[in-house]
Amino acid sequence: MTTYRTLLIDDEELSRQVLKSFLLTRPNIAVVGECADGYSAVEQITTHRPDFIFLDVQMPEMDGFEVVRRVQPVYLPHIIFSTAYDQYALRAFELKAMDYLLKPFGRQRFDQALDHTIEQLLLKKASDFTTRLDALLETTLAHRPSPQTEYLTRLMVKENKRIFFVSVDDVQYVEADGNYLWVYTGVRRHLLSESISSLEPRLPPAQFIRINRSYIINQYAIQEMEPYFNGEYNVKLTNGTILRWSRSYRDRLGQLVGWSSYPERFC
Repeated sequence: MTTYRTLLIDDEELSRQVLKSFLLTRPNIAVVGECADGYSAVEQITTHRPDFIFLDVQMPEMDGFEVVRRVQPVYLPHIIFSTAYDQYALRAFELKAMDYLLKPFGRQRFDQALDHTIEQLLLKKASDFTTRLDALLETTLAHRPSPQTEYLTRLMVKENKRIFFVSVDDVQYVEADGNYLWVYTGVRRHLLSESISSLEPRLPPAQFIRINRSYIINQYAIQEMEPYFNGEYNVKLTNGTILRWSRSYRDRLGQLVGWSSYPERFC
């Protein structure tokens, strides 16, 4: 169970006692400190960096809004304002407060505010996780192998906030679509955020052959080939797809039989 850390900031001890009594039945909330004035609030927020705070508006010397202004450049947690003055509500929500508890408030209203705040914390955590996955995916796709690097054995695919892997052996062909690629297997297709020129040198050359500007095929998916026109070929794959092997790429024909080049008399 995730534990969330909070600070209680209120110049009235009784108000802090009420908050603590309500929190006793919430084992996933840890009170990391109490503050009776704005100066100590600024210090403890920047030191402890709690997930959220209960913040009074009216406090001597420094009010709650000034506390927010001072900590914002360093660290700003989620805020539940807790005050006896309703005239500050609009300003509180302009600061993107999670909630505004008007004293005296009951347990039901308190739980409502707390549940909403935890929900937002969970959403933020999920968003941060997705951001980290995006960064990982971007780094992986941007990687270019050194001469010692092994060829890819699988492709990393992101779909609907999920990441999974496709074996290169299952790939029948790859189609360029601008700065993206469609990867076709026997049953479906997947979208990769990568160009065909960057993927081509990372695929096993004994298995994958580029046949024109837009297509790379798995030679083991070729069912048959027939001459088309002017040195070009129609390539029929096992799934029935027919692609054109262009004249400008006919030197790659040698890969089908393991030659480094294809004799001109056979083209």
